[in-house]
Amino acid sequence: MDEDHFQRLDQLLQDMDEKARTGDVEQWECPHEQFHRTLVHPSGPRLEREIALLSDHATRYRLSFVSWNPLQWQADTSAQHHTIAEAAKSGDASAAARALATHLGRTALVVLSIA
Repeated sequence: MDEDHFQRLDQLLQDMDEKARTGDVEQWECPHEQFHRTLVHPSGPRLEREIALLSDHATRYRLSFVSWNPLQWQADTSAQHHTIAEAAKSGDASAAARALATHLGRTALVVLSIA
């Protein structure tokens, strides 16, 4: 990732935090999706397409969780996304991958718990 990617991540984090504070879940989803796609973009088009497909399928479940527990969602997801971005910006690919895997795993467990 280069400086342009990091600046893009920072802008998307700001957008996500702003949308979360206003409680506008549907508007939050767009920068959220772009945040994750920006993270995987350097991995190449094939992986990017696969992840986009999985993300599209998961959107309705994420939105269900957000609607179910909005206050907890705001705190948890903001912290997780900031941790992922900071790890990526530090150049520690392993830490970034762990933070992303933890984030995705937590999201999956929460969604399963309310399904």
